[in-house]
Amino acid sequence: MAHHRKSRAKWLALIQEFEQSKETQTEFARRHRVRVSTFRKWLYQLRQEPAEEEVRFVELTTDIVQTAAAVEITVGRGVMLRMSPEIKPEHVVALVAGLVRAGC
Repeated sequence: MAHHRKSRAKWLALIQEFEQSKETQTEFARRHRVRVSTFRKWLYQLRQEPAEEEVRFVELTTDIVQTAAAVEITVGRGVMLRMSPEIKPEHVVALVAGLVRAGC
């Protein structure tokens, strides 16, 4: 078996290929010339990582003229939103939900 070090990205690609194949772990590892124990270690490790979520932004538009007064909302990890008090509640909900999903 070859003793070349693979990067995390290469292991991730290899594991994704394995998950699409119909081979056993042993068959797949041998075909790719990696140790079965190393393959299983990376398989377990990468499956334990949380899946990355796609971050999307919600475009907010408004016809409201800015006023001097503002509403401030703090959303964990020091993220603070400062908005006009006339902002539509559904825009606030969408913005806060997006920040929470993004881990803010």
